Amino acid sequence: MQSLLEDRDQYLARSPLLHAEKIHDPVAIFHGENDRVVSIEQTSCLVEKLNHQATPHIYQTYAGEGHGFRKPETIRDYYQRVENFLLTYLK
Repeated sequence: MQSLLEDRDQYLARSPLLHAEKIHDPVAIFHGENDRVVSIEQTSCLVEKLNHQATPHIYQTYAGEGHGFRKPETIRDYYQRVENFLLTYLK
């Protein structure tokens, strides 16, 4: 397994945050507040850029959730919001 430093260019090339100006289609963003893989600060910065460039999006955070959702109420809410997003933007 390579280290973050060894794969730096690959991580930078794949980072949505560093390429936010290329995002023009509606996007749904869901984030667990306890995510240890992607920091909520990174996601908030991405959302700020989407707001600045007026890219249609929804953004929902979930308290007590990490990188992947476990609570039944979170999963229910997530699917409800995904359905609403799709009904809104996939006409």
